[in-house]
Parts: sequence; structure tokens; C-alpha cells
Amino acid sequence: MSAASATPSDMFPFVLPWDDASPGVADLSGLLHRPAGRFGHARAEADGHIYVGRGSERRRLRVFGVNLSFAANFPTREDAPKVAARLAKFGVNCVRFHHMDRDPAPKGIWRDDLRTIDPEQLARLDFFIAELKARGIYANLNLHVSRVYPGFPVWPGMSPFHKGVDLFHPGLIAMQRDYARELLLHRNPHTGLTYAEDPAVLFVEINNENGLVSRWWEKKLDDIPAVFADELARQWRLWRSARGLSADAPVLLRCDYDTVPADSRRDWTRFLWETEKAYWVEFQRFLKTELGVRALVVGTQLYSYSVAPIQAEMDVIDIHAYWEHPEFPRGGGHHAGEWTVGNTSIVNSPDARTIADLALQRVEGKPLIVTEYNHSAPNTYGAEGFPLIAAYAAMQDWDGVFVYSYAHLTSRHWGNGAINGMFDIDQHSVKMTTLPIAAAIFHRADVAPSAEARTVLASEEQFIDICARHGVNIGGDFFGADRQDALRRRQYLRLAPAGGLVREPAAPVYAGPIRSDDGALNWDADAPRGVVTLDTPRSKGVIGFTDGREFTLGALRVRPGRTRQGWSAILLTQMSGERVGSAGSALLVAAGDTENNGMVWRDERKNNVTNWGRAPVLVEGVAAEIAVETGGAPLAVWALDESAQRRAPVPVRGEGARAVFAIGPEHQTLWYEIVVTAPSV
Repeated sequence: MSAASATPSDMFPFVLPWDDASPGVADLSGLLHRPAGRFGHARAEADGHIYVGRGSERRRLRVFGVNLSFAANFPTREDAPKVAARLAKFGVNCVRFHHMDRDPAPKGIWRDDLRTIDPEQLARLDFFIAELKARGIYANLNLHVSRVYPGFPVWPGMSPFHKGVDLFHPGLIAMQRDYARELLLHRNPHTGLTYAEDPAVLFVEINNENGLVSRWWEKKLDDIPAVFADELARQWRLWRSARGLSADAPVLLRCDYDTVPADSRRDWTRFLWETEKAYWVEFQRFLKTELGVRALVVGTQLYSYSVAPIQAEMDVIDIHAYWEHPEFPRGGGHHAGEWTVGNTSIVNSPDARTIADLALQRVEGKPLIVTEYNHSAPNTYGAEGFPLIAAYAAMQDWDGVFVYSYAHLTSRHWGNGAINGMFDIDQHSVKMTTLPIAAAIFHRADVAPSAEARTVLASEEQFIDICARHGVNIGGDFFGADRQDALRRRQYLRLAPAGGLVREPAAPVYAGPIRSDDGALNWDADAPRGVVTLDTPRSKGVIGFTDGREFTLGALRVRPGRTRQGWSAILLTQMSGERVGSAGSALLVAAGDTENNGMVWRDERKNNVTNWGRAPVLVEGVAAEIAVETGGAPLAVWALDESAQRRAPVPVRGEGARAVFAIGPEHQTLWYEIVVTAPSV
């Protein structure tokens, strides 16, 4: 399709209602603990997992969540119950309240001074959290995310939202404490509990995507104003004096770093490291001891922001990853047109970049949650994102996965019927229809944790040495782990006084399909025809460049037809019944290309749009022949409407022990219900 072409004629409108909570085959609300917190406060145990309940009620808590940002955190009293009910239907059991702190009302929580909480916004938040709690949805309350601290200078090239300097400057830390105290000690009139004591508050996050070492490496501290530079220099002098070193050494700028001796570079890195670590440890103490917070405390995220030995001081370790995150080569904003979102599928990547990045930073003995994950729009392969991360997260045995984001709502109401920017999924029909399958896979651990695990040793001293040379992006591949191995078995970093082998990470050599240790997952990155298959008793799927091929996954056979991109995601999960093909109901999703009505692509690569278009969302009707082994038991299939209710039957024919049917664009849907009836006795 050319950049100026009109709406594709082979796509059809398919918009999921924003306020739908109707029961049916896509309803996962029964998997949630209602109310959230019914088993008491969650805890992180020594085996590295999150548990609730005691005695006979003790159980793992697997978290499948979404983010809300800006005005979406504060729905009206009329909308809040509807949003909460829809999230529960789709299997969401935690909401991360993100970017509450950037703006004054109505986008944020503040009054105009950015210091005082707006009472009307807080009342909306109270009611919404109570509605979520009643439906089994926990809260993850983020403290500092995106407030620019009032009364403090800003400067060209500063790290966004005073990141970095707010980890050492006492005035900024005091403002963070004031906000935490006002928010967390506030008593919600609908629950009768403060946020510090409510067991439905599962996590409290201190400071999103932040780190002192990382911000210094990014050259964000080279030109800081005197109020910050003088304070950092004061702390540097104290640090050196305490170690018997000369106190008159200058503060080291990143631009001069390579010109100073190695021992000076290491001293500076250690100073930044210890200063950053002291911030996280002390803030966690403040939350727990002074405010009485009972939630699990998250510091910030690994990978580009902080490092494993520091964040291992927290209750839970967090990390973010995106496939084809937007890039802004000339600093253009989201709406300036100066961005690209690579329009590629992850299945052709032999190191599964995002999944390996996450797995290789998992710390033994600590729960790992991924509080931001997405395959960014307008990427047309978005149907792959959530099923893949859910399946590999289950295999890796992580404790939480969150979509970024459900909605921002900065300039629209709920339910406008269009894909809204790069991250929001609430009106992204393809991503929303794959969400319940992903949630079921993760909640139920349909992909069993791998029996095997790869553990590599690393010490804090080794981390500091590597950090002094490379910055903070340090994972298990620096200590002998292999990126492709993250697709086969569980990965751990064991933090120990004596670490293991240190090496420069090597690019993996692809030698063929990468199978998980029990064969449930198979990643065949044979570009340009990469395919990932999922084969477990209750969930099965084929994702990738599958046109004209055949896949047999136990009781399921899939023969994809011709699609717009030669690519599709065909996924089936058993919602009731023991396994695919047994008596019960199953949800089948078949998704491919998608875009807004009237969307105009910048060029044929589809890495950018000149116009996001308008409602309704248009989707591709993926054609395939599906066969299910039922042992001769009757099978019926229905095409579902936008609320996942039965709209029309799909013809089924017998083929020995199999029931066979065809799906395709004639049914004008992305999902189907399959019901196998137990033979009469």
C-alpha cells in the first residue's frame, strides 16, 4: 500500500467496547482473588517468589497487570466501575498507577503548585482503587515518575524530571518524602484503610527509571546547575575523607572520564554507586519504618537504569523492555513526526532481544516483575507481543508482567474506537483480543517453569569494575550466560562475595530452532520466515511467517492461509476442561495486520505515519484451517462479536478423530469459541 492510499479493502472494522464486562469464553475474572488482599499482605519469600496467605491458604501470586498514565488514573465515578470490570474480565489483577505526579489536575494528582495533592483527584483515585480492589485487582503505586520539582532549576540537556540529581540532593529527596507521606498515609474512605496498610496495595515503587550511575554515564550530570553540582562535590569530599583520601579531588565529568587514570575512574564509579545505593536503602527504610508501608517495595528498574546488586536490596526487582520502542533521532516529540517504530516481527530475531534482556538480569532469590512491556504501535505485528512475553515469563518463572500501557487519556475519553498512539492498548483490538490468552497462560503457568536452570555467579566488586568500563547495562552474559539459552531454560544471577568468570558478551550464533527444555516453546528464527510455536496441554499457538505451512501441536493442527503480511498469530487456550480437545470451551484468536481507518503511512516500510487516522480500528481476518482431535466427541465453533459473545456458528466437518473447520475474513472477527461436548454415556 502506498503512503497516500485509502483504507485497505481487505480489512474490516472491529472495535472492542471499552466498558464491556460480559461473561463468556474470554472472561478470566474468576482467576482473580476477590477482593484483592483477601489473603492478607503479600510477601517475597526466600525462593524468589511472591506469596499471599498462610497455612492452607498459602499460594503463589502471579501478577498480570497494566499501566495507567496521566488522566487515566482518575476516572470519573461513573466510569471507574466500568474500567475496573473490563480489566478484571481480561485477567488483569494489578494496575500500576504511573505518571500521576507530572501534572496538576485534571491530568495529574496535584494542585497548580505541584506540591499539594488536589482533593478531587484524590477522591477519584480512592473510589477507583476501591472498585479495583473489589474485583480482585491490586494496586502498584508509583511515587516519583515525572514531576519536575518546583522551586529547583532546570537546564538544557537535563535528564527528564530531575532524574539523577534527585537521588542525592536533600531538597529533592525531602519533596519525595513529603509526597509519599501525604499519599500513603491518606485513608481511603471507601476501604477504611490507608494506602500504607491496605493489603490490596501490592507494590510501592520509589522512583521510576532512575539511577545515579546511569544518568552520569549518559552525560546528564556534566552541566548541572551549581545547586546540584555543589552538593555532589560536598558528598564526594566527605566520601573521600572517610576513606583517608585527599578531599580536594574535583568532581569528575563524564566528558573527561577517559582522560583520568583507571584508579580514579574506579573511585568515582564506587562513589556514585554507594551514593545511589544509600538513597534506595534509606528510602525503603523510610517507607517501611516511618510510614509503616506493608506493600512490597520496588526501587527502580534494571537494564538501562540501575544494577542488580543495588536493586537486590529491595523486596522485588523490576525491569522494562519494549520491542521496537519509538526512536526520536532528532529529539522530536511523539506528535512531531520525527520518530520511527521499526515495523518488524520479533520472531526473526535469533536472540529474542527483549526476552533475553529480561531473563539475563534475573537475580536468584528475588521476585522479578516486568512492569512495562509492549510491542509498540503502529508496528503491524503487535499480536505477537503479549502471548510471547507471557509464555516465556511462565517458563522463566517470573512473578509479574505488566503491559505499558492500558491508557493515558491525556486528550480523549474512554472508548474512542481508534489505536491511540504508540503504547495504549485499551482500543487496540488486536492486542486486547490476545490479552486474555496471555493472561491465562501466565496466571495458570500453562508453560511450566523449565526443569533446568542456568545460574552464573557475580559479585558486587565485579559489577563495579564492569560498570566503570561499560555503564549499568550488565546482565548474565557478562558472567558466562548465553542469550539464546534464555529461550531454553530459567536464568539466574547469583550475587556472591566471590563471583565467577567475567567476559565480554559475545553475539550468539544461530544454529537452528531454539527449544525450551520440555519442548513447549520452539523459536525458529529462520529469517525471513521465523516462527514461534507454543504447545502445552491447555494452550497452543503458532506465531510468525506461516502462510501455506502446516503445524501439528498435539491435539491441534493449524494450516494458515494467505495473509496480508505472510504473517499471523493463531492462538488457542482451553478455558474450561483439562486440555485442548477435551470436553469444555476454548478461546481461539487469529490476528494479523491492523491499523486505524484512514491511517497514512510515511512510506512502504511502515516505520512512521503522517496521520494516525481515526476510528474505527481495522483488522485483518486471518484465514486458516483448524483441526482439533476430540476422540470423536462433538465439537461446535462460533464466531464471536466484539464482546466475545457468540455471533454465528462456523461449519465443522469430521475427519476421523478430528473435527475440522475453517476461519477467515468472511466471519468478520478476531476470535472464536470452540466447545467440545462430552460423549453421552
